[in-house]
Amino acid sequence: MTNRQAASDNDPKIADLACLTPDPRNARTHSDRNLALIERSLREVGAARSIVVDEAGTILAGNATVEAAEQVGITRVRVVEADGTELVAVRRANLTPEQKRRLALLDNRAAELADWDAAVLASLAEDTDLSGLWAPDELADLLAAAPGQPELLGDPNDVPPVPDEPVTRPGDLWRLGPHRLLCGDATKAEDVHRLMAGERAACLWTDPPYGVAYVGKTKDALTLANDEAGGLEGLLRAAFANATEALVPGAAFYVAHPAGPLALTFMQVLSELGWRLRQWLVWVKDAFVLGHADYHYRHEPILFDYLPGDGRRGRGATGWYGDDAQDSVFEVPRPKASPDHPTSKPVSLVATMLANSTRAGDLVLDPFGGSGSTLIACAQLGRACRMVELDPRYCDVVVRRWETLTGQQAARQTDDAAADAA
Repeated sequence: MTNRQAASDNDPKIADLACLTPDPRNARTHSDRNLALIERSLREVGAARSIVVDEAGTILAGNATVEAAEQVGITRVRVVEADGTELVAVRRANLTPEQKRRLALLDNRAAELADWDAAVLASLAEDTDLSGLWAPDELADLLAAAPGQPELLGDPNDVPPVPDEPVTRPGDLWRLGPHRLLCGDATKAEDVHRLMAGERAACLWTDPPYGVAYVGKTKDALTLANDEAGGLEGLLRAAFANATEALVPGAAFYVAHPAGPLALTFMQVLSELGWRLRQWLVWVKDAFVLGHADYHYRHEPILFDYLPGDGRRGRGATGWYGDDAQDSVFEVPRPKASPDHPTSKPVSLVATMLANSTRAGDLVLDPFGGSGSTLIACAQLGRACRMVELDPRYCDVVVRRWETLTGQQAARQTDDAAADAA
């Protein structure tokens, strides 16, 4: 092809404006006032702003400009082929000084009057990183208005009592809106595979059994499943090995664990599995917990870091969506005392950490569901939780807790795997 031909191929082309297609995922909304101002600008000073379309004619930027142009009778568009290596300037001749000033004012004011469609933003957030476009609190406020994210109807820390006869059976897989809860064993690879169904989570937040046999002060002297020190190392090793396969490379993780000697078991197991251990967060409670130590514990440590992955992770890189003012101490009151849920974590504690490490729509894995605080935090933030809980009674607690707080109804999935496990 000759240079003359190449130049000819890149020459501007005149096309029918009606051939352009509005972006079906345009997150920008335009009020009548906003559109009227764009129309006024077009009438007073004419077209002066370039728009962006893709190779199919879909409008990527400038949807409102095209809509307003049609209203004022502009029917043609000049298409300039570009590959992104050069800026495209629109040179307007014959404007008076007054028109130049008005063009600048009208153009900038029209941009200020546009708004955002929360539902479309939430959809875009599933496959697009929005963190660099807004501050974390601004983005959270925008996405919180999106329909489909249930507004919690009560205190998120309220936990129903453990039922005497559970509805859930081992192997049941519950669908709670975008969340999934499996009554299964996190140490079994087949259970974790079934829960994830080929998906991989962007973050893990979990509160594993602390290796202390806890007998609840209920009339039935409830003993928490798996909560004994004897098999703690093996339990953690198997569960976190499975979690590694269920997380994306570079996923953030938060692992609550006990202070004192048992912390070494957690550190050893995670380190041997290749999990990096570089930072500890501290939950400071409003009152200490009675124990046998000389100094009563009023805090719980939480391991935080990222799985190995490509590139640097964290603040100033990828995978961090919080601001620069986050510190390692979280002073959050304990949830009100419950004999059935002695180690339940405050939802706000979990939610704050998840907001720093995930985007709207991200998957969050919790292999030790307990009473479901991680799932409730996900519901509050617009994340999707994947949770495993061994005890059918506690699965009932999670289901009832979510249903009460959202006003929605969970659905139990029945399939061959569930039937075999029952």
